[in-house]
Amino acid sequence: MLIKLKSKMNEFLPVCLMVSLVFSFLTFAVGTAFAGIGVSPAKIELVLTESSKDIPITFKNTGDTAVQVKIYVEGLTQTLERGIDFAPNTGGVFSGISNIELNPKEFTVEGGKEQIVRATFNKPEGNSGGGLYAVIFFESKVDKSSDLSTGGNAGVDAVSRIGIISEMTIPGETIKTAKVDKVYVAQRSANAPIEFFSAVENTGNIHFLPSGFIKIKDSSGNLLGNIPVEPAKIFPGGVRDLRAIWETTSLSAGEYTIESEIEGTSASGKFSVIAQNEVAVKRGEILNFRAPVAAKKQPFDINFLVHNSGNINLDAEAKIDFVDENEKIVGTIMLPLSVVIPNENTAFKGTYKEGLPVGRYIANATVDYGGQTKALADVNFDVLEKIAIIKGLISEFSISSVKSGGNLSPKFSIKNQGNVPFSTEGIIEIKTGSGATAGQMAIPQAVIAAGKEQVFSISWKANLPAGLYKANAMISYADGKVLTKETSFFVSK
Repeated sequence: MLIKLKSKMNEFLPVCLMVSLVFSFLTFAVGTAFAGIGVSPAKIELVLTESSKDIPITFKNTGDTAVQVKIYVEGLTQTLERGIDFAPNTGGVFSGISNIELNPKEFTVEGGKEQIVRATFNKPEGNSGGGLYAVIFFESKVDKSSDLSTGGNAGVDAVSRIGIISEMTIPGETIKTAKVDKVYVAQRSANAPIEFFSAVENTGNIHFLPSGFIKIKDSSGNLLGNIPVEPAKIFPGGVRDLRAIWETTSLSAGEYTIESEIEGTSASGKFSVIAQNEVAVKRGEILNFRAPVAAKKQPFDINFLVHNSGNINLDAEAKIDFVDENEKIVGTIMLPLSVVIPNENTAFKGTYKEGLPVGRYIANATVDYGGQTKALADVNFDVLEKIAIIKGLISEFSISSVKSGGNLSPKFSIKNQGNVPFSTEGIIEIKTGSGATAGQMAIPQAVIAAGKEQVFSISWKANLPAGLYKANAMISYADGKVLTKETSFFVSK
């Protein structure tokens, strides 16, 4: 059963403003310049009884060089997987993005100086009460026109941002209700305290701190513990884990039940103890998730590892969503179920056969292993018109036998087996039968077109004594790749 808590606020109540007077600071360095930014208040909480309310925000440049600043407002979400997250397009009934005006929105602040920004909070028409939420972001970078910005990293834009969470309460009917979705158990190691997590959703219209208890029972139904949860703020529509910690050393191996009772709602679950005071814990994470190499409308491979950091096997299944620049999912790969053994890694591999148009994308990987949360990871990647294939081959290398004192004229050619041109340079080193270096000859520099072969004309006045020699060719191409080949020849008297 849901308990609905209502309160009616006096419409003539003066604006209640609670702000932190402590600056929040962020510092960074660019070349020889030191930059730091701060904002005050660090957080804004207000009850908006008037049609609008102005609040001054102080931006302070604590560094020694000028910074360019722009200000904007983003929405706020709260999920189990990502906690509090921000997005420019986050709307909904509890979004306060459209209710905040900023002046000025862009400015430059010299080192050691401050800028006052006026934030105007507007009361929405027709709102019967509740909360509205947003984040005011200050994004700054070193002003390139500043004398101090031309240090060792000249030309590098060091961008930083700092945000102020804004919580606006609209007088009227405020509803504080919550729902327990599920309950989990965790333990950092054997004999450590046991942690219980209740996934609680705020189903009301105002932020608040739900409270409740966790009950633990053995397989016979005996009550072993009744543990209070630690209250924590949840925004409307948001979901958060509320934790309860149980200090116990008397749990023997077996099956147990848990019941979470929070704000009049409940959820139950089970957990296993696999040895004295050691809870069975499912915990997984994604490793080595790298950007795929992809060409326009061509199939491409993508893969990652799943690491089992728990103490029992994980039955893990995964999917990868491809998201375009408009935040739209344009493709998905489902990866089959695999077992991941504790303290080991299992590779998950997939091929997106349909391919994607040219553009910039985000690959979002999700692994569901039946644990407290899902493992998440993402990586940015570009789909190109074509994939650059850089591959070279020393297609011919031979030296005919000569008489002592004669010229060496190697037959030498390189073939570009890729689809982009590359440049080459290199040497041929001559060694005696004992391995001593007898001389070197340079291979002329060249640029070889894709799919073409370059024949080099090389001649060297050797003056070598009679004997058997080896010639080692080493070619550097495409900014770091290397080709090598060896041949032998004889010098007669």
